[in-house]
Amino acid sequence: MQFNKKNILSLLIYILSVAAFTLTDFFVISFDDNNIIADWAFYKSSIFIVGSVCILGFDQLLLRNINSYSVLKKQFLVQSFVISLIIIFVFYYFQTFEKSIYMGVIGFTYSYLMFQAGFYRANGNLTQSQIRTNFWKIIFLAFLVFFYFFNFDLNLPLLLTLSMLFVVFLDIFSKDPTSLKNQSDFNDFKMNTIVGFYLFLHSFSLVIANYGEQFLINIYNKKEISSLIFTYNTVYNSVILAVIAFIGFALGPKVRNDKYFNKKKYIKYMLSIFLIAIFVSLINSIVVYIFYDYMPFIFVFEKDVYILILLLSLLKSVYIMPSLCLGVFGTNDSLRKSSIISLILALIYVICFLFLLKYNFRYLVQGLLVVMLLQWIGKIVISNYYVVKELDKK
Repeated sequence: MQFNKKNILSLLIYILSVAAFTLTDFFVISFDDNNIIADWAFYKSSIFIVGSVCILGFDQLLLRNINSYSVLKKQFLVQSFVISLIIIFVFYYFQTFEKSIYMGVIGFTYSYLMFQAGFYRANGNLTQSQIRTNFWKIIFLAFLVFFYFFNFDLNLPLLLTLSMLFVVFLDIFSKDPTSLKNQSDFNDFKMNTIVGFYLFLHSFSLVIANYGEQFLINIYNKKEISSLIFTYNTVYNSVILAVIAFIGFALGPKVRNDKYFNKKKYIKYMLSIFLIAIFVSLINSIVVYIFYDYMPFIFVFEKDVYILILLLSLLKSVYIMPSLCLGVFGTNDSLRKSSIISLILALIYVICFLFLLKYNFRYLVQGLLVVMLLQWIGKIVISNYYVVKELDKK
């Protein structure tokens, strides 16, 4: 990726948003209250889970059909609105009606921002894509700090909703993106839905792998476990995954537009990402070790938990390339088969996770982390198999 002014601006927005979200995590942890930490972990995970359900893979569908924005947007808006209504009724079973409304609105607005970001990303406009993807995180931190210092009630779902709506209004009043590209006729409702659904299964299984543990742990109301895993993830994983996520974000259009992309380049990129992840994780661990006694919150260092969390971050980093390449090069048949296998794997993961949560034993946290590790290994193996299969045909 060549670093021009636009790329630097997109990188700056990304860095600021990641810093804001990371500061939000540390800000919440500083309360040293398991209930507050667990609540934030639940809402944070819910954003990405309900958002991915609402968008139903259409952000990735844009990456494959960048000239069909107008047609895809009409279908997306209708189905996303319907799904958000269903989400309200689902959440009403274990949340108040007010919070259920918030989750429905958050699901719709977040999916809208991801759809718009997907279009700009597919067209190589990383700055506009980053604004829609991440700017709400900066706004949310501003709201959080303002409400805290003026002693207002920290209504997390309300603040999340306001933050996202702010960026939605910015998008609505910005230039119409349809003028950026000639629009083609891709008005095949059935095909859009099928391909989008396959892509959704992949992204949803990824979201479950990334955020499902906090969602499930909080359903079982195990606040202490939720707080512990969230704290370790924040301290040891947030920087690593932020760096790798941006690399994946920037590589998307580059890989898609590379006519000579092959298996050799695929392996080279994946190995490079892995090495970068190891380097960043080592630096991060050293910094945490040096400043451990000066942190504004208390957490007991557990060597086994640290090692498992670190392995998780490395597996998540490696998965970036198989996931990206499957979305770009995968045929409908490969997407169908891999998405079904991924869904089965996600269901097995959820069942095992819930089974462990039913029991309170000494190494419950370690057991949950091992299940998470196995889930990520399975995802890498599945996606890598189909990516290599498609690249071998080139």
